[in-house]
Amino acid sequence: MIKNTGGARLIFFGILTALLIALALPLAARQVNYTPYQFTTIAGTAGIGAEDGTNSAARFNYPQRSVVAPSGVIYVADTVNNTIRSLSITGTNCVVTTVTGLGGAPGFVDGVGAVARLNTPEGITMDSGGTIFFTDTGNDVIREMTFNGSTWTVATIAGSLNAYGSQDGTNQSALFDNPAGLCCDAAGNIFVADYANNEIRKMTPSGTNWIVTTIAGQRTSGHADGLNTNATFFYPAGIAIDTNGNLFVGEALNSTVRKITPSGSDWMTSTIAGQAGRSGGSDGLGTNALFEFPADIVVASNGNVFVADAEGYTVRELTPVGTNYSVSTPLGTYRVGGTNDGIGNAALFFEPYGVTFDNKGDLLITDSGNSEIRQATPDGTDWATSTLAGYGGDTGSANGAGSVARFNQPYGIAVGLSNNLFVADNANATIRELTPSGTNWVVQTIAGQAGNPGFAEGLGTNALFYLPSCLAVDTNGAVYVADSGNEVIRRLNPSGNSFQSTTIAGTNEVSGSADGTNSVARFDYPTGVAIDTAGVIYVADSFNSTIRKISPVQTGWAVNTIAGSAGVFSWNDGSGTNALFNYTRGVTVDKNGVVYATDWGNYVIRMLTPTSSNYSVTTIAGSVLVYGHLDGTNSSSSFAYPTDIAVDNNGVLYVTDSDNSTVRKIVHSGTNWIVTTMAGIPGQIGSSDGNGAAALFNYPQGIAVDGNGTVYVTEEFNNTVVKGVALPLILMTQPVFGAGQLQIPFLVENGSPSLFNLLQSSRPDSAWVTNSAAVLSTIIPGASYKFTISVPPTNQFYLIQTP
Repeated sequence: MIKNTGGARLIFFGILTALLIALALPLAARQVNYTPYQFTTIAGTAGIGAEDGTNSAARFNYPQRSVVAPSGVIYVADTVNNTIRSLSITGTNCVVTTVTGLGGAPGFVDGVGAVARLNTPEGITMDSGGTIFFTDTGNDVIREMTFNGSTWTVATIAGSLNAYGSQDGTNQSALFDNPAGLCCDAAGNIFVADYANNEIRKMTPSGTNWIVTTIAGQRTSGHADGLNTNATFFYPAGIAIDTNGNLFVGEALNSTVRKITPSGSDWMTSTIAGQAGRSGGSDGLGTNALFEFPADIVVASNGNVFVADAEGYTVRELTPVGTNYSVSTPLGTYRVGGTNDGIGNAALFFEPYGVTFDNKGDLLITDSGNSEIRQATPDGTDWATSTLAGYGGDTGSANGAGSVARFNQPYGIAVGLSNNLFVADNANATIRELTPSGTNWVVQTIAGQAGNPGFAEGLGTNALFYLPSCLAVDTNGAVYVADSGNEVIRRLNPSGNSFQSTTIAGTNEVSGSADGTNSVARFDYPTGVAIDTAGVIYVADSFNSTIRKISPVQTGWAVNTIAGSAGVFSWNDGSGTNALFNYTRGVTVDKNGVVYATDWGNYVIRMLTPTSSNYSVTTIAGSVLVYGHLDGTNSSSSFAYPTDIAVDNNGVLYVTDSDNSTVRKIVHSGTNWIVTTMAGIPGQIGSSDGNGAAALFNYPQGIAVDGNGTVYVTEEFNNTVVKGVALPLILMTQPVFGAGQLQIPFLVENGSPSLFNLLQSSRPDSAWVTNSAAVLSTIIPGASYKFTISVPPTNQFYLIQTP
């Protein structure tokens, strides 16, 4: 990638590591944002996107909260799309339109419509004059939208970009830290749940200014009722106000609902439902009730309070009973996710984050995990739920070809002997097989029963599993399963056209860390499994933070701990159990018996090298406890919860960097390990197929690589399986400036240069466009070429797009 700044010209070399080394380019110059892999979805279908349209043709990406205008138009903060959307209902149709921001393009720009740029807007409200206010959470500011009859204009009214904190003041002198929900009172004051500050803030209009004050809470987290800032909170998320000026707060990480009552210039905070630090889904009176993650809150006209309990997958209702509140669950079923419409608890949701009422008294629910907008209409003593817009049909358990198939949070993936694939369909509690058939992949369930988690040995779907996480295949075609919820390692032996399940190590639902043979051994939520050519199995025993080895012996299988210390969550390189991990997740083994593991909680990649009697553990990539996304060498690179890992025949490592929603590649060069990004954009969630950064993921989970170097990835929240194929390899070399021209030479391996394009962008994380004026010419036929363009304006980035 090349940046022309007009003055100092920075050259960023990539993509092919071997060529870089051969050309003796300096390591410091290697910042790679694109590698030539083309990713396509081969099974399942994602329900997220940014498309406008009618009803289910529209797509959202984790919308969080909404507000309804007097006209009945609904406005939604479409959080991961970085946009505000409008929903206009006519009859049975709901038309979705993006009114400000640009889908998939985060940023910070005030302006009109699509010119404006937002960064994960979460909360939204409207005053009596029709002005919309929203929390631009990723930018740590509060912004307003005003309508001129045809367009909406965005302006920032409080907070300062790139200056998060807790500071009262006027307009930009005030500071916020991840502000979440907000609401307006009749006088035009705005109240903000300042999430990461653990505070409730008040914004008072004064002419053209806004004066920000803290009315409750303090930056230190806790849970104490009391007056003003004597009260403490732990991530207040949603906030609402009743007709008497009382504030109600959904306190996400304390799992409680709080009430803040005004008294003169003071504010008294009390807990009205839930128990701090104790989560659950129990109904009951006041603090006898339990919540999981109360994310948003709204007050009905009769004084009842409704709460979106996001991680409980339900909507809760608080009914005043004297000075207390009785909690019930009118919508959804605790921790049972789905997209079902229906009456009362028959309706299913997945992480509902927002609740509000429309002008007819219907409850609107932003079903964030399903990327849908749902409507609950009073039906006697119950509520009837329907879907207004979006498509959450990405979850399910259907077998079939390609996009007909459905998954429910697929985790591990492994390549079979015939280049067929096996997938641990975690939330379905099943093992699925994908078989290539022409241009399609046909999905079938080979073990387990969707919707019936448990433990049973048996043939095919007579066997039951509970949260299976990872898979490996041996040279005989047997499939080994880390059955995480059951705390065991299972084997599926081919038997005719089916598979017979047996448990080889551990005891069902008995956790521990004991070494031993067969059922004597104990595991604590094993999540990774790999097998070498000798049939030895390696396990990432996640909650023990250890790596275990399972060796075939005469009496069965002997389990030994080869690295890590059970129950010690830390970091240390060293020999055997002197090495320490922080939640091991994925594991793989190369042809030489070297084991690699993702150290999930430390954000690093570890290598276990066999010695005469032990394993020596070293950290090869990432920086310990440095959460981020940097390509680079060894500890100069960074990850964000790397989950799974695979190795190819050449010793190249592939990693799903889950929190970054990217796929990474790690190449060994001498004593160094060089990390590059194969696909995805750090922190940008999506479901797009494409080349390199054009491919978008939603929490990539499992990864496998076949003998041809083809990569396969499972996407947990897109519920899809994606295939990545290596494209022609290119390398940009030293650009030449002068004579009013910029020449960009590049080397080509196995590709037709006529298919290449020169792309440019003002920023690497913004949209790339083709420079149609670039002229392609040959330097050495079949080996090297160059693009020639007129010297462009300053601050332009360039890269070469492969076919």
